[in-house]
Amino acid sequence: MKQPIRFGDIQECRGKLQFVYEWHRTAEWNSAGFCNPYPTCWLMLSGSRIVHTKGKSVRIRPMELLVIPANQVFTTTYVDQQQVPLHYLSISASITVHHRDWLELYGVPQMTPLPLRGGTGTASVEGLIRDWQRLAALHGQRSSQGEESAGLHPTQLARALELDAATNQWTAALLIAAQPFMATPDPVLDERVREACRYMASAYAEPLVMAELAQKLHLSEGHLRMLFRRQLGVSPYQYLLTLRLDKAKELMLSSELSLTDIAATAGFGDYNHFQKRFRLSYKLSPSQYRHQMSQFTRG
Repeated sequence: MKQPIRFGDIQECRGKLQFVYEWHRTAEWNSAGFCNPYPTCWLMLSGSRIVHTKGKSVRIRPMELLVIPANQVFTTTYVDQQQVPLHYLSISASITVHHRDWLELYGVPQMTPLPLRGGTGTASVEGLIRDWQRLAALHGQRSSQGEESAGLHPTQLARALELDAATNQWTAALLIAAQPFMATPDPVLDERVREACRYMASAYAEPLVMAELAQKLHLSEGHLRMLFRRQLGVSPYQYLLTLRLDKAKELMLSSELSLTDIAATAGFGDYNHFQKRFRLSYKLSPSQYRHQMSQFTRG
């Protein structure tokens, strides 16, 4: 039942874009603190800085890609006290392949500078830079025009489709550039696990009984649990819980809904249960998380 992951169905590769920028920073600039709900990627074009997260500091140089984990505060300092201007590309995005985070699925190192010039061909690096810059320009145009969602007018719909296409193109370029650094470039996932993940991703807001899900897949509940632990390292319930918490975080940052409504929309029938699970996962209450994320700028 195991099959190599294929991209025959493009719907199996999905991305959520929080922001994308091309930055030109002054020589005096340093970040006092960024924190993003999705992983953040920096590609340094010129200049250098030391990036600090809790417990780790790394230096990023020109033509190096750095992936910074989600929900981690990071700051920067000068290299050897030398103040130099910076030119870099940044993006905060969630990319899932068959409902699994691409960084985890492919074993891409985080908080480890990836030297793209030495690891990939010149053409692929230049393509990534070009696609990144185009995506940043399109995203900037749409944000300045106040088009956070596509309307029915043909012009608005065309711009939304253009942005989606540019996002897909950037994702393709990133996967190619990062491939030499992947620990598992050709992952294998059991078709029954893929089907279970697909179903939970579409029905996370509904009451789900794992025994019924296992029956749909012609498995016992114990066998389904064994497959998930073997392939994903978590139980089916833990996987569903992560989907619901991720949706709740997304709504906290993108909507004005109350926390009670967010919990219900994300599939938590009981708000106290939502609070408990959120705190166990992120060491913050939902209200503390929402407040903290609103205090940080994007970088």
